[in-house]
Amino acid sequence: MENEAYELQKRVYISKEYIQLGDNRVSWSLQNRQDMMTHLTTNLIIAGSILGAVALGKSANEVLLLARANVENANLNGALNLSNLEEMIVGEDYRVERIDKQKGQDD
Repeated sequence: MENEAYELQKRVYISKEYIQLGDNRVSWSLQNRQDMMTHLTTNLIIAGSILGAVALGKSANEVLLLARANVENANLNGALNLSNLEEMIVGEDYRVERIDKQKGQDD
């Protein structure tokens, strides 16, 4: 079962440039909208997206891609609903990068 992986991966890293869950990482950017949201807002959108996706039993790749799509497409009126986000991530698996923990990654 895919949720078993979450028991082993207890940490999520949210940086200004990427979101990392275990050995998987996806880059994100606000493009020209940095002035519209604070880091607290973006971190809450990402964290909420991850929590919701994990609760729904999504795979690690889907969790990361949903969080990325949500934060990149949120605006002052709010974030997108799940069905819109799921449509946005179709075919986006190539965006998820596998991280080699031996290259300076700490747990």
